[in-house]
Amino acid sequence: MIQAVRDGEAFSRVGSTGAARVSTLACLGKTDPPRQDYDPINSQTKKILLDLGLLHDEEHVRTYDEANFASLCAHVYPTASLEQLQACNDWNMWLFCFDDMVDSICGRYAGRLEEMKKVAINSLISLRYGVEQGEPLARYALHIRKLLLNLASERWLLRFSDSVEDYLFNGTFKAAQNQICQHVPGVSEYVAMRVRDSGLGTVIRITEMTCGGEIPDWLWHDPYILRMRGLCEEASSLHNDIFSYEKEVLWNHSPNNLVHVVMVNHKIGFVNATRLCIDMINARHDEFLRMAARVPSFGREVDGALRRFIAGMTAWIEGSADWHLTSGRYSSPTSPFLELVRS
Repeated sequence: MIQAVRDGEAFSRVGSTGAARVSTLACLGKTDPPRQDYDPINSQTKKILLDLGLLHDEEHVRTYDEANFASLCAHVYPTASLEQLQACNDWNMWLFCFDDMVDSICGRYAGRLEEMKKVAINSLISLRYGVEQGEPLARYALHIRKLLLNLASERWLLRFSDSVEDYLFNGTFKAAQNQICQHVPGVSEYVAMRVRDSGLGTVIRITEMTCGGEIPDWLWHDPYILRMRGLCEEASSLHNDIFSYEKEVLWNHSPNNLVHVVMVNHKIGFVNATRLCIDMINARHDEFLRMAARVPSFGREVDGALRRFIAGMTAWIEGSADWHLTSGRYSSPTSPFLELVRS
């Protein structure tokens, strides 16, 4: 069953009076204009991608240039040093490269779960242990390991590697199985998987590193902070599903998208499903902000780092939404969202 085809037909029947909007996302337009010092970061990442063969033809280079990926880091890491920003951008690009290889209908590993697992696990081994591998993504992961060890401790890198493992085994591989089987999960099941498949757990660890130091384990797993991390991960990963609906569902026939999951499970049309999804995201964003406004003290030795970390998570929710809207990666002449239609 390719529900994506029926989704597209349903939208075409809605007509101009039923077009959906992303502008009702409450997390949009909350941040200051992004920093503008990222051009050298963008150039250095592009050079590495070309050297590794991860940008391997003119179309890939053009996509990279048009999406302006480094501007995502400018939106979501406003206080990072340039050295930190380089590591952040390279990790984001590893995620984007892997995502395009496995999620795109023309991706190198699309529908090939065992090959996908092999290249992902090799990259994880390179990242965690510093083992050299021949595959370009693994070589990129090794490069990122070296950048991160210049900025953080070996202990932090192991925690970061754990978050990458969770992203792969509890997120990406499960999403790939859904894609192969065209299985549409229930809404709650999907949200739990999507948080991991999005890689948000990995970038929240990066946020910790850029915001002034390592958070102690006891505080990282405190129920209050755990809830805030979960809200950040859900709000950020689910608003990505809004912007990427056309790419994931209408183009790549993926069942792994919140709007599509809500349409199928609730048996409603695209516009109503989008509104329901945006309500879900707004509720999470609102709860996150309310919790951020009344964070209890955990002690003078950690309160400062914790405040900076929470500000970093806020920047991720709101800055990434602004980037999705403006970057061009999610715009097209046929977008079902008025604000993303691009001639």
